[in-house]
Amino acid sequence: MLDNAKLNDSVAGYDDMDKVYDMVENKGRYKYIVLLAVTLAYLTHMFFLFSVPFFLIRPTAYCDVSGHWKECTQQEICDNIDNGVSYYFNKPAEFNFVTEFDWYCKPSVSSYYTGTAFFAGTTVSVVLVTAISDIIGRLPLLIAGVLGNIFVLVFFMFYATPYSCLATSFLIGFFTMANNSSSFNFLADSVPEKYRGIYPSLMNTGWALGEIVIALVMWTQIQWRVMCFIMMVFAATFFVPIIWLRESPKFYFAKKQLYKAKKRLENMASVNGSDAQGLQLILPGDTSDEKGDVGLKARLRLMCCDKHILLQVVLVTLLFSIGNMAFYAMSLNLENMGANPYINGISLALAEIAAYGISGVSLNKVGMKMSLIGSFIVTNIGLLGLFFLWTHPVGCLVFAFTGKLGSAAVDNLLYTMSGMVFPTQILGAALGIALLGTRAGNSLAKPLILLGHKTMCGLMLVLGLIAVVLSFFVKMKKNESEAKDEEVASGNEYASDKT
Repeated sequence: MLDNAKLNDSVAGYDDMDKVYDMVENKGRYKYIVLLAVTLAYLTHMFFLFSVPFFLIRPTAYCDVSGHWKECTQQEICDNIDNGVSYYFNKPAEFNFVTEFDWYCKPSVSSYYTGTAFFAGTTVSVVLVTAISDIIGRLPLLIAGVLGNIFVLVFFMFYATPYSCLATSFLIGFFTMANNSSSFNFLADSVPEKYRGIYPSLMNTGWALGEIVIALVMWTQIQWRVMCFIMMVFAATFFVPIIWLRESPKFYFAKKQLYKAKKRLENMASVNGSDAQGLQLILPGDTSDEKGDVGLKARLRLMCCDKHILLQVVLVTLLFSIGNMAFYAMSLNLENMGANPYINGISLALAEIAAYGISGVSLNKVGMKMSLIGSFIVTNIGLLGLFFLWTHPVGCLVFAFTGKLGSAAVDNLLYTMSGMVFPTQILGAALGIALLGTRAGNSLAKPLILLGHKTMCGLMLVLGLIAVVLSFFVKMKKNESEAKDEEVASGNEYASDKT
């Protein structure tokens, strides 16, 4: 039986709430519904992430050379564009972004209007939005992310210009990050601890399967508006299960809203076919007198002044940055791997599926720290192989697969571990700061590629070795941190700060 006094004073509530979750588990239908709904919500922003890279592939071009039409290279056409060279594409003008927006001779412009704008949107979202989930809840942010993606796709499909593409890229990045962070946080708050390792891996597996499906569809040379419409319909359909979801009991418990937490637990017990009467033994009889939530100032002070939490935020941010740098270095080099880009995309998506499965199992079997160290070691093996076999088509593909396997496992583990490392009360803010590391990794990957493969692989290999060392210092929440968290939430120091 749980201590009622401890239950009332606790903030993070991980130990107690996980025991309560186990009590209402029974057949566990609730966690399956949550997994399905959150995974579908997670997939609603696939269009821009997975389809757009294919829509930036330059189509085959033919130009007039002395009265004869022949297949021409980009250089042959772009070097003579001012001389009035005549050319046409083997696809209609509205086929992809390169032809519709006249980007054939402007690759840097296309990169800026799509990739750079997207990452700018995610960065702004990390800074301004992710921490809000600690105050208003994970679910409102998740819903806003899904609906935002749908509305932006509708806008872009009917009003497509280079500038609207720029705005769309930014907004999709903004809503995507809100969707991503709230999806992982909601899942971490809603399932028992024993499933916290495997469930995010299953969600990411659905993501990787989406990559494969889109690559296969894109192989049919579908026009971009048709693909945009298909993804919009799927996104709207995927939104339906989210309507059924409610905020997690753990979130309300962390905010000391015990009445709401109790009602949500009773709902979980009902869905699972459990006996809700047992909850009366562990929850206070009178939960109507809610003590209120700790203020924003106290949250920030907890995160910045608690040495353990601050160290973990810094470590996870650095590890996210290094892991994502390697992750995107593989993805942005599809053209160097000896096969067509569709096969390459499918191959690396398969690496992600393997990574999510292996990392999810290893997290439960060998623990957080050893799983993270092992994943960085696999990433380093891939980088070492690419250093020597970059120009070898098969060797490059094999070691890119290996590097993607390790870096995708790192990414999955860091997302999953966030609920184990950071207290519930500051999970959104802490993960938001850590996700700035992903944006740094994304942004640095492309410049490193331009330095040449040996310099890129060499630098990332050094960073990968540093990451192995840093991984030894990642730890679960300490009891001291939780005690301080409780002290802050109980109002001993900052009770008047009710931001």
